[in-house]
Amino acid sequence: MKIAKTFYPVILIPDGDSYLVKVPDMDIETEGKDINDALEMARDAIELKGVTLENLGKAIPEPSDKFSFVVALGETLTEVGADFNAYRRSIDL
Repeated sequence: MKIAKTFYPVILIPDGDSYLVKVPDMDIETEGKDINDALEMARDAIELKGVTLENLGKAIPEPSDKFSFVVALGETLTEVGADFNAYRRSIDL
């Protein structure tokens, strides 16, 4: 049985009035207009990348331990939950 959500470490970097988001395990970056939007954009990007990798027959990377990351002053390290099965259902209409 697959676990419903997988939590990936993300780094939030203030950028003027918005936030840059890095997801090192998935090798992706995105951005949001505020923290909530940035986290939502990160979730969407993680799920899209995961489903795309599966479609290509590749494995979805396992999340790293968030405590293995060092962030700069002003940056925030948190986690975002991704549900690849739910995302796939939402796009496979």
